[in-house]
Amino acid sequence: MASVAKLRGARKRMQALPAKKVTVNTAGAYIANHSLAVQERVSSLCGAEQFIERHIFDDNGRPVPKTTLFTDADSSKLGVLSRCPPPEMKDVHVTLGLDKGGSQLSVKVVVGLINQERPNDPNNTILAAVCPCDKDNYDGIDSMLKTLVPQVTELLVGGLLVGGERRAVRLFPTGDFDALCTVLGHKGASATMPCLKCLSTRAPSVEHATLDAQYLTLQDVVGERTLRLATQYCNLEWPGQGSGGRCTGGDTASERQLAHLSVQRRPLLPADQRQIVVIPLHITLSVTGRLLVLATECVIKCNGDETGLRFAHRLAALLRNNVGVKPVP
Repeated sequence: MASVAKLRGARKRMQALPAKKVTVNTAGAYIANHSLAVQERVSSLCGAEQFIERHIFDDNGRPVPKTTLFTDADSSKLGVLSRCPPPEMKDVHVTLGLDKGGSQLSVKVVVGLINQERPNDPNNTILAAVCPCDKDNYDGIDSMLKTLVPQVTELLVGGLLVGGERRAVRLFPTGDFDALCTVLGHKGASATMPCLKCLSTRAPSVEHATLDAQYLTLQDVVGERTLRLATQYCNLEWPGQGSGGRCTGGDTASERQLAHLSVQRRPLLPADQRQIVVIPLHITLSVTGRLLVLATECVIKCNGDETGLRFAHRLAALLRNNVGVKPVP
């Protein structure tokens, strides 16, 4: 067995790692250097030959070959240097999520790397911040993230080294639906346009008949969905924004809705609407439960009843075995 001196030396080396260095202010405790901590984890995976390449898939379900480098990126393209590089660019997939709970109520900010086995294992994640709180509302989360957001931006702009080459960072905001709505400035599950990714309305209504016809509703099975603008969650200005980061404008309900599209406040983190990931358990809750039914109906519509039945069985088995959801009589 190792001597006490060697064990103490190993502990000191562990404490010197970027992920172990912490700064504390009135809002909470934060990792001292977010970029270095993530880079240390990526380098560790590469050194152990455990870094797994993750791909973006095309419309036919085939992985897009990665042929371009982050160093060749056009700095004038917002997506490359902020959160969503092109599918053919070599990248590292990073998640960032919020979790509320504990015996002393607090909000935890957790960073994960998808480029590894079991990325959701707590041992494979980085605790980026712990902030005591009474309420996890917009203003409270805003004050907690003010220290962390500049470091996240630095990570997105600077990229990460993998095997000696610098790669882009593809950011996936994750967490429960309520937390994601708060971080992105969305009104929540009861909003007229409750989906974080598309502009579909919650249900058919006389008040929003024009919007229902233009953007469909969550209850529609056929028809092409309209994705939210790529700039809507990028901390940019958008039409109709008034004082205090809130959106205004319009005489009718539909006109007021078009001024903000159910996103009434400035997003607190940059995000691409295609990369927002609600944690698996919460896909079966609240408004997002409808997504599972819509997915099954879509398979039936495109490939027939038999294929839809097989898809439904596989989906049920996945929820039962991997997520732990139990059937209700």
